[in-house]
Amino acid sequence: MAVDRHPPATPAQPASQHANEFSGITSPVAGSPAPGTQINMGHPDDADGLTHSTHSGPRGGRRSNLGGFSVAKFPSDLDALQPTWMQIMTFKKTGVQTGSNISDADFTAEPSAGVNMVCLPIPAGVGTSYGQSWDQSDMTMAQEYITNATGSVIRSGDVTMDNLRQGINQNLSADNQVSFTKDGEKMEGIDKVQALMKGALVGIGDNAQAMGLKTVGDVLGPGLQQARGQSAFNEIVVHYSGPQFRQFEFNFSMKPMSAADNRTIRRIISFFKEGSMPVLETGGGIGRVYSIPLFFKVKFMSQQGEMRHLHKMGYCALTAFNVKYGGDRFQTFAENSDPVQTDISFSLKEVNLLNRAAVEQGY
Repeated sequence: MAVDRHPPATPAQPASQHANEFSGITSPVAGSPAPGTQINMGHPDDADGLTHSTHSGPRGGRRSNLGGFSVAKFPSDLDALQPTWMQIMTFKKTGVQTGSNISDADFTAEPSAGVNMVCLPIPAGVGTSYGQSWDQSDMTMAQEYITNATGSVIRSGDVTMDNLRQGINQNLSADNQVSFTKDGEKMEGIDKVQALMKGALVGIGDNAQAMGLKTVGDVLGPGLQQARGQSAFNEIVVHYSGPQFRQFEFNFSMKPMSAADNRTIRRIISFFKEGSMPVLETGGGIGRVYSIPLFFKVKFMSQQGEMRHLHKMGYCALTAFNVKYGGDRFQTFAENSDPVQTDISFSLKEVNLLNRAAVEQGY
């Protein structure tokens, strides 16, 4: 998104309400201020090693060092221009839970490139999608027979080998009853499964025409099967395979108005680049061993706290980060050769599998 640096203040959010910058911002970083503490982010560039004024005013003032809490925001007067923003933080995974079991306890906040938090305007068209996996597969005639013959057992949830055998036996003659004994000894393990399948095949024999046609088609080819004027196929079923991981795309076009703005842009780029990269560890001289990259957490914020009308986002892996310098026709500032425009885009993939309870909580 292109950042408009000077939009008019809306009647509901006059600029005077933002004298204390990002007053509603909260963060789980250890050593950072408690939720609701007013934070003056101050100069956008305090971490660059340069000397800045220690004036505590909201514009150009030195950022207070709240437990080493470092924020990079663009534009520098973001809070005065807009009542809402998105904040992005990085986390190290310290727990062992995966997928649907992941919780906040499995992550610890960890800065990337010396930055704890990046704040940017909320881009136009922000949204999400909720995908569900429904696959289709063949059901063999043996599987279909067992399902139909033991339907009441399956619906009751009491699925045991003995109950399945009883269901099959209800569809067999007395001479073909399935027994889980052999030579007077009780069958175990694979022998029980084989006995059950033998009974199922006997039951299918009652519908030998369909099975015979299917066998002819499989063995001799479709030509001979079609010669009878009939075709037989396995049943097709649609089955649920669980929710899909959500994915997010964000794009920003940053046009600096000062050298300080360009330094902030460089810090933001380093934040994403370093956070997305693994650490190469020693692998004993064989192969490669990496410590996995950091995870990213995005929140949509307002002066009153996290926005309730936008979806929450869980912990995400940064799957792609792109940078383009100089605008449509590469241009730089004459005084320091910094680009007049820097475009960034990044893709995130949520690592938490959602369920109904998570959606009820706003995800």
